[in-house]
Amino acid sequence: MNRSKGSAMLFLVVLVFAVGAMSLPAESAAWPERRIELICHSQAGASGDIFLRALAKFIEKKTGVPVIVNNVTGGSGANAWSRTLRARADGYTILGVSSTLIGSPLQNNIPINYTSFDPIARMFIDAVTNYVSAESPYKTLSDF
Repeated sequence: MNRSKGSAMLFLVVLVFAVGAMSLPAESAAWPERRIELICHSQAGASGDIFLRALAKFIEKKTGVPVIVNNVTGGSGANAWSRTLRARADGYTILGVSSTLIGSPLQNNIPINYTSFDPIARMFIDAVTNYVSAESPYKTLSDF
């Protein structure tokens, strides 16, 4: 990882921890004291999982506490989102989620959506792109 990427990642992790610490009661000022769980709605090996595993290693080095990635798949993401919502709001369970949190509830009538959570940091942009064959007559979205 080059220096600027490392600095940016450190800034984001510090931001995540700072925002989380501000919402904790005063007696929890020593956070983190125990294992942190990052919940991923994708299966192991998916891009979100790979990113969260790299982030977990970075957080472990900076905090000295274990960080695990827990892949909670199924339900078009709802299983992971439900588990996160059921967890104590103590800063030890963090959901890593993609744009699926916007699309899946709309397509599948899931009662959980992006308003169910408070975002603490944007870690990357999950670009959504439509493709067609190079031989297709469709070249732009308006062509459809």
